[in-house]
Amino acid sequence: DKSTKIKHWDVIVSGGGPGGVPAAVAAARNGARVLLVEAYGFLGGMATTALVLPYMKYSAGKNLIVRGLFEEFLDLLEQNGAIKRMRHTDEELIRLNTFTTDLEDRAHFDDEPMKWLLDRFVLDSGVDLLLHTKAVGVIMKNGAIKAVRVFHKGGVEDLSAEIFIDSTGDGDIAAWAGAKIEIGRREDNACQPMTTSFRMANVDIERMPDGKEVNRLFNKAKKSGEIKNPRENVLKFFTVHPDVIHFNSTRVIGKTSLDGWSMTEAEIEGRR
Repeated sequence: DKSTKIKHWDVIVSGGGPGGVPAAVAAARNGARVLLVEAYGFLGGMATTALVLPYMKYSAGKNLIVRGLFEEFLDLLEQNGAIKRMRHTDEELIRLNTFTTDLEDRAHFDDEPMKWLLDRFVLDSGVDLLLHTKAVGVIMKNGAIKAVRVFHKGGVEDLSAEIFIDSTGDGDIAAWAGAKIEIGRREDNACQPMTTSFRMANVDIERMPDGKEVNRLFNKAKKSGEIKNPRENVLKFFTVHPDVIHFNSTRVIGKTSLDGWSMTEAEIEGRR
């Protein structure tokens, strides 16, 4: 293919989500020339592309057990007003929330400022960034990956490196290279149901029913046929905005992220 060009890095990371970003940053800070390739126009993975929030419990009691780059990035978000940390002492928030009766640490973030803060996080660390670019295959030689083939509006490119890190979320690079991967349950490959998250604005928090009442109304509506949703409860979260509530309460069953037709059906069903 005459449109194919060859470029070389020490490390190429495919996928700019919560796995790919710290992998790229860590490699770059240790002196490697790193390229981070992301299919969307921004980093963050499901946190920014699908409104999957908050960052859930990252402590054991009062001890923070997930530290390092994650803690550094949380601090960056907090410095820029893009996060609200829910501490385990705020019982009123727990009472209003439907997710748990435990007192957990959570990081409620604003996905829009997170996008540019992720840019800053990786670029300031010396990472080369390539957005709007999707990995579509690998080039193998003697049983090892020599290049990852990517596609963007400019055409096809083969990007070579010494080390390749698969942070695609579906093991794409590993699978194309012939590595054995597992998907879902071993007996039938069934995976966790999909969800279409959404938000409601202009919510009067003081008048909002607590979790038990919301779920009572939800189950009543399911029994009457007013709502058709296989999920068993309503899962809602507070956000960084005082009158905006985030819902993770839909359920799409029996679809796979490894097939475009199935993903299309899931998107339509989730919005319905």
